[in-house]
Amino acid sequence: MSTLENIEVFKVSDARKKTFTVIHEIETESYDCECKLFVRCGYLCSHLSFLLKNKDVNNIPEKYVGNRWLKSELLKAVHGLTSDESASDKGSSSVDKNDSIKNIYGIDVLEEITAHAPNVVSTKGGASDKKSRIKSSIEKAIEKTNKLHRRCGKCHKVTDHNARSCGRK
Repeated sequence: MSTLENIEVFKVSDARKKTFTVIHEIETESYDCECKLFVRCGYLCSHLSFLLKNKDVNNIPEKYVGNRWLKSELLKAVHGLTSDESASDKGSSSVDKNDSIKNIYGIDVLEEITAHAPNVVSTKGGASDKKSRIKSSIEKAIEKTNKLHRRCGKCHKVTDHNARSCGRK
């Protein structure tokens, strides 16, 4: 760590033993990491998180909390609310949320929802009788090897060919 007037410079190593420089401007309370993860992706890197933890900062500065992590922004994205409506929802009650849903979809939010049991679906292993069950290719191959061979009509041998495919004339 080094300090120059209103700027603190930190060297932070990560799990891969790579060292990054983190700059803290004291006046503006802004942090800048060499990895630029916040600038590129919008969330704090482990280097900044580690520095904030070691400086005993209890709350992440508001400018480092991206809108994508807030419930109000999620509500805005899913339900198509305008920024004014989503800003008012930050401290609102469920009545206000119900009103906003009613405005968007045109229906009231139901107090009680009745769910019915799904219809029974017949799957590969769920048949009641063995004949209707679909067999896998492995099961079919095992049955074929265990199957008794027929007697050829020309050569009169018990084999896997018949009179049509028999090589004897």
